[in-house]
Amino acid sequence: MTCPLCSSRRNVVFDSRERVPVHQNGRCESRQEALATPTGRLEMTGCLACGFVWNASFEPDLLAYDGRYENDQTCSGAFRSYVASCTRRIAAALGDLDQPRIVEVGCGQGTFFQVMAETLGALPGPATGFDPAWRGAEGHGPANARLFRGYFGRSTAALAGGKPDAVISRHTIEHVCDPIAFLSDIRAASGGDSDLRLFIETPCANWIFDHRQVQDLFYEHCSLFTAANLAQVIERAGFGPASIEHVFAGQYLWAEAGIGHGGAVASSIPRFDQWQSDKDRYVTHWKHVVADAAARGPVYLWGAGSKGVTFSLLIDPDGEALAGAVDINPRKQGCFLPLTAVPVLSPQSLPHARATVIVMNPAYQAEIEAQVCAMGCDLDFLSLAE
Repeated sequence: MTCPLCSSRRNVVFDSRERVPVHQNGRCESRQEALATPTGRLEMTGCLACGFVWNASFEPDLLAYDGRYENDQTCSGAFRSYVASCTRRIAAALGDLDQPRIVEVGCGQGTFFQVMAETLGALPGPATGFDPAWRGAEGHGPANARLFRGYFGRSTAALAGGKPDAVISRHTIEHVCDPIAFLSDIRAASGGDSDLRLFIETPCANWIFDHRQVQDLFYEHCSLFTAANLAQVIERAGFGPASIEHVFAGQYLWAEAGIGHGGAVASSIPRFDQWQSDKDRYVTHWKHVVADAAARGPVYLWGAGSKGVTFSLLIDPDGEALAGAVDINPRKQGCFLPLTAVPVLSPQSLPHARATVIVMNPAYQAEIEAQVCAMGCDLDFLSLAE
């Protein structure tokens, strides 16, 4: 194998998992559907030369992003506030332009445009989004944005109404097995000679390793980046130097290019050699924690997204120890986690006492505890950060 980014042959397979759901955020509306979820294989590989992480067994044809895909996190006030800060940041970076034309690649249901309009009073300019999972009418979307069910490329670029001034792509590039080609296509479709500004957000590989978050590896994320990797991809795709920083409590990388600044980004190779031993300890530890807690009362996960799906598969693969997974997204409630068939519940379904809640993302811990307290519940909380 050679690294998809730097072509080095100095790489190592640090985690293999034989049967994982190809979609973490597909809605399984029955237990039978959950148990029959299509699966793929993880062969997570790390480059010892540049630090890039990829799934060497990834098969893109197994994935089907459509209207059943549901990954909206903005039901959380904390996350919605974070997204609002991102919209202000982009608006400030485009402040020198009058009515900038904006394209979002991987727009989902247009939530980012909706939050941007709510935060700023209106969108800064004409806005167009592209996503195969868009459920609405073609060419219509929130806040007068125009959304289309499909991918952004040369064949669809005309739908944006003209060359964009800015392209936003949040949590999309990690789903792509050839990230350089992905960004190069965006550059070409936007006009190769235009002064295009780019905004990218994606999970940080170093954060996953530094915090030993073994539930943060899953099939859809076939490409994971260090800060240096992301800067390398952006520049090689023709966007010039990029500035990279960590956001959302360090979990994500935020990149900006074409805005007149950028610079060298220090390389930091994840400790691939420690991963397997860390994973073994993690799984053993949490199996014991869940078993001990279940002896006292029901145990719930809080978060039925990718982290919850993967955690349940690692810790409770038969779906017998966990009483449920709580999620505040109403479109997830009443469904089941893929493969384990753990039921997805509303917060109001929690008992008022004698139960344990394991919070899948520590960034939401304070918000979750406050919500449960307001419901009059007295529950024990655990965090994967512990």
